[in-house]
Amino acid sequence: MSGSFYLALHLMALLGFVSSLSYLLLTPSPSKIGRMLYGLSSLVLFVAGFGLLAKQHISIHSGWVALKLVIWLALAIGVPLIAKRFHPFKKTGYIASLG
Repeated sequence: MSGSFYLALHLMALLGFVSSLSYLLLTPSPSKIGRMLYGLSSLVLFVAGFGLLAKQHISIHSGWVALKLVIWLALAIGVPLIAKRFHPFKKTGYIASLG
């Protein structure tokens, strides 16, 4: 597949990721489909990002790639955890995740 395909897929997954992140953190009780959409868009974002890196021949050992991976991992794990367990911190989590 071409690099432009991975770029388009990565951007669409990013849109789904941010939309579902906002839904999870701004809705009082998010539905199961919303949580599934968040997980699916997170996975597609991860796979498309690494596909894009491979197509552009960029080493995964670069510092900025590691930083983006750590940020993605923190959001992918932290947002559902905040949405499910720490209800008083949902607005703060929303502002922190998009800020």
